[in-house]
Amino acid sequence: MGLLGAIFVLPLLLVVTWRLDGGEFGLMTLLAARWWGLITAYLLVPYQYVEIGSRTWAVVGLSLGSILLGYFVIVSKRRDAPTKDLKFDGNGALYWRAYWSIFLVGAALFTIYLFNLLSRFGLSTMLESSHTIRLAISRGSIPTGFHYFYAFEMILPLAAFGYVRLRGEKPRLFALVASAGFASAALLATTARTNLTKSIIWALIVLYVSSDRLRFRVRDLRLVFTMIAVVLAVFSLMGNMLGKSYENSTLVSSGLVDISGPLQEVALPLHYSAGPLPTLDRLLEDTDPPVTWGALTFHPLAKVAEVFLPDYDAPSHIGEFYEIPYRFNVATFIDIGYKDFRLFGVALTGWILGILAGVVTLHARRMNKGSVCWTFAFSIVALVIFASPSSASYIKFSYWIQTAVLLWLGAKVDVAPKSSKALLHRSSPALSWSAPK
Repeated sequence: MGLLGAIFVLPLLLVVTWRLDGGEFGLMTLLAARWWGLITAYLLVPYQYVEIGSRTWAVVGLSLGSILLGYFVIVSKRRDAPTKDLKFDGNGALYWRAYWSIFLVGAALFTIYLFNLLSRFGLSTMLESSHTIRLAISRGSIPTGFHYFYAFEMILPLAAFGYVRLRGEKPRLFALVASAGFASAALLATTARTNLTKSIIWALIVLYVSSDRLRFRVRDLRLVFTMIAVVLAVFSLMGNMLGKSYENSTLVSSGLVDISGPLQEVALPLHYSAGPLPTLDRLLEDTDPPVTWGALTFHPLAKVAEVFLPDYDAPSHIGEFYEIPYRFNVATFIDIGYKDFRLFGVALTGWILGILAGVVTLHARRMNKGSVCWTFAFSIVALVIFASPSSASYIKFSYWIQTAVLLWLGAKVDVAPKSSKALLHRSSPALSWSAPK
């Protein structure tokens, strides 16, 4: 495949998915764009990666093809389905009560977490050597309250939806911005790069979806460039805080890469963008990894079983390190299905993800993005697809908890008795970066 695929096959796939999404920047278009970016980065960055074998290209094709097939099976029936113009004027008062409840839970856990950090590491370590805290957490020494990010990751997307949907209520805008800003800043204290990045990208997806359209316009390119800029900025900031800068990376220690000047700021992001593909190739060539029989796909359940079954040890969700030629252990989302059930698992997980993408797309279209439940269901599936070139985010317990909370909240808000003072209205203005009028 290689360069030929990047030049001809993947752009063709992008056109096909665009048509499959009905001329909208939908989930399959997002999938094609993200994987085009992964393969293009692998081909263009001068990092001397190991060469990808034909088997790896075939497995990638099997996975993406399974997703498209599952999606097509669902959306191909849309012409036979009745079109509904449902007015989901959900209960805004209930929505905001839930929003502030989630914020307060996160704030309480965050306060406990900070006190634990201060007592264990001291203020100077927190401010100057946060990599020490990260190392302790990675080794299982987790401070009480650390899981505050389960709540705070949801605040920004919830605020984004309320910003677009809340009719009137201008006095709340300051409190909304202040709470979302505090929650976002607090996510830096997890000492991980993924939490804040996930929250911001999630919020941008919600803004785009809840704007009553998915049709891509030229002016929406700022949304794309904003997402790229956010990822690069957070990655660089957190990398410097954790001592994971370019200077400390395996790129430099290997002696194979020599980058100077401003390009150093994008060297590691490009490495993390391209590295999963050769890592997947090394995994597929490895004969040692045992079959885990679903324990990784349903990893949260496996961890629960580990508590109640003394003789059972759940497999680690942390991937094996491979030389690509740099030590790297992120192998796209395909590795989970492969480790669980080999090639059958690759096809099955792709097919199920495609079906889920089709279901949430159809419901979002029929309900004109007015349903809180289906808006967040769509955004969660979009997050999984967005992360698919790097990891299988759906195996994380936080995703399970957040999905359950948001779908439950959405179902309650959509059917609850309306409040005339705070309705979440179905029709909303086109996406705007300015405050609502």
